[in-house]
Amino acid sequence: MKINYTYFIVGFLLFFLIKFFLNDFTLDYSISNFLWALLAGLLTSLLMSKSNKPIKDLNLDLKQGEEIQSVFYVSIKQTKFHWIYGNLYVTNKRICFVDKLKGNQQCNYDFQFNDIKELLLLPQKFLKSERIKINTTKNEVFYVNAFENNKQLYGQFETKQAIKS
Repeated sequence: MKINYTYFIVGFLLFFLIKFFLNDFTLDYSISNFLWALLAGLLTSLLMSKSNKPIKDLNLDLKQGEEIQSVFYVSIKQTKFHWIYGNLYVTNKRICFVDKLKGNQQCNYDFQFNDIKELLLLPQKFLKSERIKINTTKNEVFYVNAFENNKQLYGQFETKQAIKS
């Protein structure tokens, strides 16, 4: 498991902040509080960090003459506040998203590269990575977050767009 230091610090400080409010705005510096804060930081980090590796045991039902070029572990915005996580397969003909929770090989979102009308790399205010926005010819909008691999995924989309036109 990977420890995210940002979440570790947040959990560590959050423990002291809660303890500060519960003790009538006095801070007690003791070894036990420090150890509890370390544990709170560690637990916060482990609970909040997400794995950005694709699920290897899923095999996509490929059409004839189609081959998988890359697999990304992504989150896709489904509604305003609901994101779903899973594998985004980029093949030589299409893009297919398989939901991690369902665990089947059926595509939840599946579209050809000809269906992409607009492709944008959007900066995010508080995160270091960008988010990819895909507009299709059917006026569907997808927001894709491939975590640290956003620019690599965007480059693959751009390459496919150049081949299409």
